[in-house]
Amino acid sequence: MRDLDRPLVAQVLWQHGHGLEKDIRTLLFDSEALIKLYVIRDSARLRATLDDVLISYRGDSNTRQKLLGLKLVFVPPDFDADDEAQRFWLRS
Repeated sequence: MRDLDRPLVAQVLWQHGHGLEKDIRTLLFDSEALIKLYVIRDSARLRATLDDVLISYRGDSNTRQKLLGLKLVFVPPDFDADDEAQRFWLRS
């Protein structure tokens, strides 16, 4: 039963910023997940786009509830996953 549950769904946005809105929609409309994790390579442009998308969801009473469980994790654009010190810093 544990393996059939979907308490968490996730998306990663690293290279193609134009996919942000599709990723958010995919996460938010997953009705089975309690936690909707979005890992984003940080930039001012992506944050502005993300704000626009989230404002539109918050402004509509039909979609506002879908934001529950959405967790955003911003990763610095120069993060090197092969560097143990950087992994430790990000984890903490």
